[in-house]
Amino acid sequence: MQRLSHVTVLLACAIVGCARGDIVPGVSDSTFVATMAELRRAEGSSPDTATVAAARRRILQQRGLTVDQMDRAARKLANDPARASALFDAIAKRMVNIPNDSSQKSTSDSAVTR
Repeated sequence: MQRLSHVTVLLACAIVGCARGDIVPGVSDSTFVATMAELRRAEGSSPDTATVAAARRRILQQRGLTVDQMDRAARKLANDPARASALFDAIAKRMVNIPNDSSQKSTSDSAVTR
């Protein structure tokens, strides 16, 4: 009986550890990283606020995301500082690797190592 209890606890821990999945529905870690890196790059690309706003809309639209989804993901990450830290480190690294022409949609987002 005690052995079954240990197996159950181990199985539950494994399921919880693997069930990290999307931050919020439709926003995985790699999607969040890629999108935020592109958004940050767009913010520094022009002093014109209208140009930056248009770039933000285009980036989100290309990825099939909304401002609300990204806001919810950011709020959820605030409750998981370790995950947030890892993702924002990945964003900083990715910004270096984004081509200047960010109009290309990246479909090969790499998974973020947790």
